[in-house]
Amino acid sequence: MDPKAPSAGNSAEAAPPVQPRRGTEQEQPRPAAWKAKELALAGALRESLVALTSSPSADAIMEQILDSVASVVPYEGATILLFEQNQARIAYVRGFPAASLLPLKTALIPTENSHFREVLETKQPYLVVDTQQDPNWFMVAGSEWIRASIGAPIIIQDQVVGLIAIDSSAPGRFDANDMARVELFARYAALAVSNAYQSDVLAQLVYARTAELEQAKAALEDQEALLRSAQRIAHVGSWVSDPAMQQSTWSEELFRISGFDPVQGAPGVAAIAATLQPDQRERLIALTQQFEQMHEPVEVEISFIHPQDRALRHTLVRAELVGASRLAQRVQGIVLDITERKQAEEMLRQALASEKELNALKSRFVAMASHEFRAPLSVILANIEMLLETWQRLSPETCEHRLQIIQAQATGLNEIIRRLLELSQLQAGTIVFRSERLDLANICREVMLQVQAAMPDGPPIRLDSAALQIWVKGDALYVYRIVSNLVANAYKYTLSDAPVEITIAPVDGCALLCVEDHGIGIEPTDLAHIFEPFQRGVNVKSIPGSGLGMAIVKQLVELHNGQITVESEVGRGTRVALQLPLTSA
Repeated sequence: MDPKAPSAGNSAEAAPPVQPRRGTEQEQPRPAAWKAKELALAGALRESLVALTSSPSADAIMEQILDSVASVVPYEGATILLFEQNQARIAYVRGFPAASLLPLKTALIPTENSHFREVLETKQPYLVVDTQQDPNWFMVAGSEWIRASIGAPIIIQDQVVGLIAIDSSAPGRFDANDMARVELFARYAALAVSNAYQSDVLAQLVYARTAELEQAKAALEDQEALLRSAQRIAHVGSWVSDPAMQQSTWSEELFRISGFDPVQGAPGVAAIAATLQPDQRERLIALTQQFEQMHEPVEVEISFIHPQDRALRHTLVRAELVGASRLAQRVQGIVLDITERKQAEEMLRQALASEKELNALKSRFVAMASHEFRAPLSVILANIEMLLETWQRLSPETCEHRLQIIQAQATGLNEIIRRLLELSQLQAGTIVFRSERLDLANICREVMLQVQAAMPDGPPIRLDSAALQIWVKGDALYVYRIVSNLVANAYKYTLSDAPVEITIAPVDGCALLCVEDHGIGIEPTDLAHIFEPFQRGVNVKSIPGSGLGMAIVKQLVELHNGQITVESEVGRGTRVALQLPLTSA
């Protein structure tokens, strides 16, 4: 088996071992026996070649080689050894006792002072006729039974990488012809080892390449995940379109922004256009037509109705051509969701408009205060100064008249302040509201009589009611104030004898009260702001008023869950329509 340094059991007096080479003189076999051996050798070589070319396993090939050797050169034990630096390792073993297999496969056999060194140096096989007579034979544990052995080198690229050894318990069992046959099989073993080595190298290369691809795939997946996260955070979707193939690819965020189902794939231009307003559709068509003649990036804002929540969305679309050649060019772009920005811009615009309205309100308040407050205060101060200087010389009647003037002017100022406080309470929601069942027709009749009594020189008032009683639910004080303000305004701004007409009737579950006059009317620009505080028409001239009445009426009507509308034409009159919910009698 494993030839090594001389064994302690070898006899020094024994005859030197016979190591015949290929030309050793021995009795030649008879022609029939020789022909049978050659045929067996050819068959064994063929089987080894088949195993070498068909089996992917180096272990299976080695086992087949050992089987084939046994069919040509019968042996009791065989091994295939591989050299590793200055020692040999048994890779395959056949015919040894089971108890000795583990020690044999784990043993590392030195190559010094043995037949192994000769094989490594000469690249020639060896033949041991009798191990007990061979000074270079080294007995390995478990191989004591070996008396004859052949070893043929396994050579790859002119380097001895191992050997095939066959062993027998009978001295002189093998000859030079057997050694030549084993050498043939060693060449097949060399091919198997070479293929196994190349397979290992190829496997390592494949493994390394696979690892690189897996790392690249993982890195790409990480980048894609990072891109998806960045797109979600920035609300930016991306798309790529191939005009030649008429195919588009959308990112996950673009599907979310647009509201289309990713399962259905990227929608076509027609499906996208269906979510747009007519003017926006023309924009989209114009944008797609620019793609073919695109020389620089195209950027456009497009608004659409979200298919899922039906909300209006705003996007900024940017597209550009990519690709070196004309045939390979594609269109790629991004879609930025600017809905929040548009909403913020709209809120800012409204805030600026409100700020302008507030400034205008302040200006109107200052103008109203300077007019409505200064005139009464001037009258009050003038009369007080006159009384302080001349009251001793004035008659009691004159003094009383002056005091009545002061009282009337102070009452007017107090009414303006009261209305300001009332409007403030209405806007703040702190007003006390006492709801009860009210006869709106009766309230209209009372208001008509009181207005006529207060201003007997005004135009006539006509009341037309479809029923004697029309019941609504509300606060008596505030409903009375609503009707009184509407009728008084119509009465006050009618400068002719044309009548003020009041009609009241139940319509669609509501009490409809209409107050119509044929007075001076309201300018269209003033009509748009009629319910704002301190708003007075440019054509009221010297007709007194604070500009708070209609603002208070609007708040009171909403407090009663009602509606109020005003229609007017300058020089032809004004019509106010009030609706309050009906209630059962």
